[in-house]
Amino acid sequence: MLVGNGFPVLRGGKFIENRPTGSATSRMDGGVQMMMTQRFFYPPSNRNAKLPPDLARYGLSGRQGKNVMPIDFEKMNAHKSRYLDRWNKEVLGA
Repeated sequence: MLVGNGFPVLRGGKFIENRPTGSATSRMDGGVQMMMTQRFFYPPSNRNAKLPPDLARYGLSGRQGKNVMPIDFEKMNAHKSRYLDRWNKEVLGA
């Protein structure tokens, strides 16, 4: 089940400048985070990125940030067949 974005880079590939550390680091840059917030209306992942006044409504307050919980992928994957069946029945009507 895909729940987020990924940036796969093949080992030994010809695009070495896109190696995972460089790729992830560039995406955490404050400027890149601002562009992502402007485009997707989602708070920046970089906690040090300061939103300008016109984007401030998309930020999380300290109290809101405490409510963010990591996804338990082991639990999700253990039940993914059941979740998919439920999705197909309730959402797709299949």
